[in-house]
Amino acid sequence: MQLNLWLVHYLYHIFANILKVNLCFQIIFLEMLIKNQFQNFLFYFVRPLPHPYQISSYFFLCYYS
Repeated sequence: MQLNLWLVHYLYHIFANILKVNLCFQIIFLEMLIKNQFQNFLFYFVRPLPHPYQISSYFFLCYYS
């Protein structure tokens, strides 16, 4: 499913303002978009702790550093 680019841009800024985006977040965001896994991206940041088997390598490094 092709995501609406404006919607992605809008949601990105919402998350950016909430989380005060750092480099790690940007890397994760781009990684998710490239893999077309936007639902997984939302799932990661809505849950307080993601399940270990759903954590990407970048997210793991950023989350626990």
